[in-house]
Amino acid sequence: MDDSEVIARYIEAAGRAAERGSVDRATLEEAARGVGLDEAELALIEERRSGLVERGRGFLETGLFMDAAAAWREACDLSPWAPLPQRMLGEALLGRCRAAAAGNGGAAGEQTFSRAEAALRRAIALEPGDRTSYALLAELEALRRLSKPAARPPSRRKTVLVTILTLSLSAGLVALLILPAARIQDSGGTGGAGTVEVMPAAVTENPPASDSGGERSIPVDALPGEHGLAWSSIRSILEAYDLAEPSWAYRLAASAMAGGTAFRQLSFSAEFLDASGSTLFTRRVEAIGDWQPVHYPGDRIPLSLLVYEKGLPPPIASVRLAPAFEETLRSAGPATAASLRVQVRDETGTALGAGLALAARRVELVSGLGSRYLYVDAVYENAGSRTMTRLKLRCEWLDAAGGTVAQASGWAFITDDPVLEPGARGVHGFILEGPADAVQPASVALTVEEAGFP
Repeated sequence: MDDSEVIARYIEAAGRAAERGSVDRATLEEAARGVGLDEAELALIEERRSGLVERGRGFLETGLFMDAAAAWREACDLSPWAPLPQRMLGEALLGRCRAAAAGNGGAAGEQTFSRAEAALRRAIALEPGDRTSYALLAELEALRRLSKPAARPPSRRKTVLVTILTLSLSAGLVALLILPAARIQDSGGTGGAGTVEVMPAAVTENPPASDSGGERSIPVDALPGEHGLAWSSIRSILEAYDLAEPSWAYRLAASAMAGGTAFRQLSFSAEFLDASGSTLFTRRVEAIGDWQPVHYPGDRIPLSLLVYEKGLPPPIASVRLAPAFEETLRSAGPATAASLRVQVRDETGTALGAGLALAARRVELVSGLGSRYLYVDAVYENAGSRTMTRLKLRCEWLDAAGGTVAQASGWAFITDDPVLEPGARGVHGFILEGPADAVQPASVALTVEEAGFP
């Protein structure tokens, strides 16, 4: 069979597997074998995946957002278990919405916003700890609000006509207009016309989501748990959006630190309570996933949560935050990459001068199928006097000649995350993929790409 038929059969197998429940790679490949695909054809699918990733990224970098979306959409079909294609599909469609907001390429329709939202929500469902997807979803909603056409005020002529008509109404007409909005009670007295009592119409008001500006702070009861977590930098905001279709969002950002415990994994439950203390709903937040670096004593553990729903906001009075799952590590302290030269660079020109310090804690080379992977845990510390609001880093694997074997960029934290206060320290993990014959790195370069100080 030709390549297009192979791909069609694979996607069909993916759809059937998804109907039976969650799909992982092994389950899908077994389903694909069940529809007649052999190992050579599965290798063709893998090659197609790689090509789509390259095309999708290339289109996105050059601003061809809809071409990028088409490539990432097919990548989603071929890898339904993977969060990355879903997130990149959402980012491509978000790029289209950004361009429209800037006046380039015409307006973005609601369908584009809806598809972007669906892709980002799917990415979050597949990888709840991915803060990038939450940030993209928040930006998407902000652009969606901006794209809503404002209500046009009535014309001056129309206002004058309405005023004249209003003044010409007789008392009888006024009564007729009021009665439908009133409650009429008839006492039904014998031989009389009855007593008519006009009661004010019941008025239902949607309580404002904030004291001002459409948002308000929600108190948070952050529990220390058995490891005595110390909490800081807590931001808890409920915001209601006054649209034709109302919606609301809740954003939580907080930092925790354990003085004597190292964590491999850590999740929290966020319990949303009403004024009586009853539970409205609960969300689980993964702060440290199994793909992230170990967080040692003294490392801040950042936690971010975004809840976005359509409709009126529930009556949230407070939030209770508590550890829900943990995997700890017995260790006196982190291993360091003291023998490896680490180059620190600053593309912002100001971050290092403001007190940001960078170091590499763990550097480990692992061989995989057809590739070698370099794991680098980058430690960042705010040794200055100003709070940091965001930090983006790049990590490069360098050979003996100073050439770049592989590199990756990532946000250590973003504006919606908890801030990095003076004296605080965090860790961000990189996984760099190199060729199968790649050698041990001669050095590692850590570069500050972006940094924010209020």
